[in-house]
Amino acid sequence: LSGVQLAGIEFNSVAAAFTLGGNAIQLSEDITNNSANPQVISLAIAATDAITLNANTEGLELSGALSGTAGFDKAGGMPLVLSHANNTISGDITVSGLGALVVAADGALGDPNSGLLLNAYYHGELYTLEFEGGVSQSKVMTIGARATSDPAHVAAITGVNTLGGSMTAVSGGFRYIVSAAADSTLNLDADLEMINDSSSERILRCDGDGIINLNGDVLDSSPSTTTIGVMKANGDSGTLNVVGTKSYNGGTYADSSTLA
Repeated sequence: LSGVQLAGIEFNSVAAAFTLGGNAIQLSEDITNNSANPQVISLAIAATDAITLNANTEGLELSGALSGTAGFDKAGGMPLVLSHANNTISGDITVSGLGALVVAADGALGDPNSGLLLNAYYHGELYTLEFEGGVSQSKVMTIGARATSDPAHVAAITGVNTLGGSMTAVSGGFRYIVSAAADSTLNLDADLEMINDSSSERILRCDGDGIINLNGDVLDSSPSTTTIGVMKANGDSGTLNVVGTKSYNGGTYADSSTLA
């Protein structure tokens, strides 16, 4: 049967590892993995309302097409992998929970004109967006500042990954962190706009053993004067390439890394 409507999908605590395939379904509520095994859903899902994708106790991968107009929340302490290249889901995406949202295909995040909110720090949880396999994305993103060092807000894990959508960095701490793992590249092609409600310093920190190309600018849109700098930190062996003229006022500095 095609187009069957389900209220939700739950893998309970004793569920084996499944790959759910078959005809497309409509989904009105959440998908939750409460099992000790990673789960894969390869059938197409049309969300009829805002849903939560909860990789609670083990990983969850959606490899089928994901559509809908109300967006979704990523929750849970384990990774959620989106690997379908032609997702059309629109509406806002919110990343919460300790596990990363892993983007493994160019079109995995759906409509580039709807937003993605990457919460930074909430009740002790740090949230991360990871790119694997060489992904190009133009999603508009909002990220919250970190008060601690790790992990990165945005991380390239494998391949050459390009972010072409504008990013807005809001208050909450003083660090905004991007990273590239060894043998990976992260191209930041669009501008990063920093909005701060105080005059304290804000830092874009670039970590990892891979290559980060800062092609866009880092802009200060705060109501008061803020010192904004770019840092290649933590003694990592990666390379930060600062391309073109920049307008930030705090300079670019390195710590035991190559700064081009």
